Amino acid sequence: GVFQEVNLELARQAILKSSRDNGYIDAKIVDIARTAEYSQLDKRNYLTLTYYVEEGEVWTFGGVSVVGSEIFPEERLLAMMKSKKGSTVNMSRLQSDYQAVADVYYQNGYINNEIRMDQDRNEETRVLSIIINIIERGRAYIENIIIRGAKKTDLAVILRALPFETGDVFSSSRIREGLMSLTNLRSFSNVTPETPAGSVPGLYDLVLNLTEQNTIDLRLGFSLTGATEGVPVAGFIRFADTNLAGKGLELAGEVSLGQTQQKVTVSYSDPWMLGPNWGAGISLSLDRSDKTGIPIDMAGPVFSGTEPNRVPDPYDGHYVFRDSTALANYNSANGKSFKLGDAYPGTPSATEIANYRLVTDYAYAGGSSALDSSNTMKYTNWDITLGLNTGKRERTPIGWFSWTVYGSVELNFVEYDQSKYRPFDAVLRDNYNKFLFINSLGGKLALDGRDITFDPGNGYYVSQGATLVGGLLGGTRHYIQTSSNIQAYLTLFDLPVTDTWGWKEVLAFNTSLDLIWPNFFNWGDGSSSPKFGDNFVASDRLLYTNQMTVARGWPSAGNGEALWNTWLELRMPIVPQLLSFDMYGEAVRLMQDRNRIFDFGARNWNEGWMFGIGAGLRLLNPSLPLRLYIGKRFSLDNAGNVVWQKGNLGADSTPGSGVDLILAFSLTN
Repeated sequence: GVFQEVNLELARQAILKSSRDNGYIDAKIVDIARTAEYSQLDKRNYLTLTYYVEEGEVWTFGGVSVVGSEIFPEERLLAMMKSKKGSTVNMSRLQSDYQAVADVYYQNGYINNEIRMDQDRNEETRVLSIIINIIERGRAYIENIIIRGAKKTDLAVILRALPFETGDVFSSSRIREGLMSLTNLRSFSNVTPETPAGSVPGLYDLVLNLTEQNTIDLRLGFSLTGATEGVPVAGFIRFADTNLAGKGLELAGEVSLGQTQQKVTVSYSDPWMLGPNWGAGISLSLDRSDKTGIPIDMAGPVFSGTEPNRVPDPYDGHYVFRDSTALANYNSANGKSFKLGDAYPGTPSATEIANYRLVTDYAYAGGSSALDSSNTMKYTNWDITLGLNTGKRERTPIGWFSWTVYGSVELNFVEYDQSKYRPFDAVLRDNYNKFLFINSLGGKLALDGRDITFDPGNGYYVSQGATLVGGLLGGTRHYIQTSSNIQAYLTLFDLPVTDTWGWKEVLAFNTSLDLIWPNFFNWGDGSSSPKFGDNFVASDRLLYTNQMTVARGWPSAGNGEALWNTWLELRMPIVPQLLSFDMYGEAVRLMQDRNRIFDFGARNWNEGWMFGIGAGLRLLNPSLPLRLYIGKRFSLDNAGNVVWQKGNLGADSTPGSGVDLILAFSLTN
């Protein structure tokens, strides 16, 4: 790369750190030689840097002793040490050990203690021992909390976000937690504390200097819709205020107008409506959309909707062999020579379907992806939805625990040309030209250990949700959806480069699994008796991918009973909390049969998988959470070999050529 003088010091620090973390505690760099050479081929100068290092001898760790500790027993302090006696000295680990011991005091309010780490060096044996000298003093307490710079935000909104109050012990960990809580409000661009002495020794004022930022988002623009027909662009006007009237209330509204979808949404929420950290909200939406690629059932056989082998046109629902191992077992036991894809002789029983892993001809062909336009239809869908939600957050030693309960009542209206089409989904046929109710009730449990919720540097997030649609609630759709999510974040390093910017790399991981299950009960439609284990799901209610949020850059796909989304990202903040450069790898699987989501057997690597790698920019503005990538998509064939996909930039006639320009959106929990 291009030579920069500032990198010399970064490299020097890195070399010394590596040496001192491997026992060479006296290592020093005695010289840095520079050799310049001009390349006639490249027409540029190349600079070779040679670092001359005197490492000295390897030192062994001789243990640690604590002097002056009376408030806390020495055993508790020594338990914080990770360094082991007899091991090679690691100076970074020793410094972390020292900080861990000091934090025991600081987190309990003993911020006036003098804590010093001294070295005891035995030059003959090359053994380094550590002595932690402590001069203990009394606890410190918060005398006053002083807020400066808050002009719009109410004082009560700020104080309720803090995990401490006047008179509490001056705990360093609680102070840090409070600063993070204020940052996560996203009402302040900067939060800076000061701790001047109070009126008497042992008392301190906590001064919080806040810089308020705009919390109103008013935008007029265009967005990609992911529509497969017509113009995939929608114009929108959006208003949102996440700190309405300075009360911490959230009010939002949006009107989106596209060729295939038009939607109006209004929502309001108060995070403290029902008590401390116990919020509630309401939303109302009107949505009109054109649904395309819907399977039909018009040619023989025509299914009523209850047959176990019901399939759309042009398939007839006969069972075929799809698994090579099961097929070999059948051929061996019956003296046959069937091949994969051949029809099973006769009508199989449920046991035979399971034992020989049979699927319908429709599923074997690839499900909805195997349907061409001549065997699909479109319809117009109208939805009026009223939603209510409530939830509470509780602070725990390992993160924020939260529960959420949400429900909605939806009026759904479907219209299409009945003289030309008969939808495969019985629910769509019943919904034709009339309003029907769709009722849902769900809940979610979550544990959030992230440091900053909208751009974590460290921590984790775990959640489990379930939504009951119909069933005991009544209505015309009957299924259960479960959603599981695990996220983890780790700062690999954070090196200062200038006074205002550091080179930071964060490793981010996510895996989520969504499943559609049969409802355990529904009341029937008045003409039939209640049913147990019924699954009555229209195709537009099944799971799908969206090229802007899940399976980045891939064409939208739907009709899934299972969706597994896993990604790994390496993030480098360019402007902290505003702009980041990210590299990603992604693996997404969408399956029409939820029981096969973890099926990795023969002939399954090319079923439902969508992979991608890439890099680009991520905006952290909550009102414009865009990502712009240059990426490359690929799939796998039956043998697990990579099959590169043709991109939308720089592609030629060669299969798999070109790359993708990908516009995506950031979604946060």
